Amino acid sequence: WFMLTSACVLAPMIWLLTDKVIEPRLGPWNGEIDAETKADLARSERRHEGLYLSLARAASVEAGLTAAGLESRLASLAESEARLATAPDPQFRFHSGAPVQDAAA
Repeated sequence: WFMLTSACVLAPMIWLLTDKVIEPRLGPWNGEIDAETKADLARSERRHEGLYLSLARAASVEAGLTAAGLESRLASLAESEARLATAPDPQFRFHSGAPVQDAAA
């Protein structure tokens, strides 16, 4: 009985909260990202990149890795990430490349 009552009480409350509070704050969605949002995302990505590189440099010092060794490893990782993000992938994932088209489809 508790589950049934909870569902009957919570479902309308969640719908009302989403409809009246959350959606109006998000604004209308037209399927595209505007230039301001793209600029904000790019700025955030640059900041995160700087933080990650600072962490990698600090960890490389602790591990006794030279600056050249770190740069070599970062270049290797960047190459791998670029390949994974752009190469066709038989199993489509969030950051994978284009899905492989099945011949039977």
